[in-house]
Amino acid sequence: LNSIIEALSKEYMYLSIVIPVYYEEKIIERTLRTVRSFMRQNFNNNFEIIVVNDGSTDKTYQLLTALKGGPVQVITYKQNRGK
Repeated sequence: LNSIIEALSKEYMYLSIVIPVYYEEKIIERTLRTVRSFMRQNFNNNFEIIVVNDGSTDKTYQLLTALKGGPVQVITYKQNRGK
């Protein structure tokens, strides 16, 4: 894993992470905090995190709205589209 990270963390690399979520209000904050921390340590600011909320009707949308910005982008579907 370390050799893969080293190869990908070159200055010219830009990495996009896509995280699909559905009813994740209990863990989305921790998940984003962990992913963002790992990416900053290994990729500086050469990354983006795209969170796709697939129709959650719990508090996932509200939490994502508060967490978006910087490297975190949010896409929300009003209705679940499935896998």
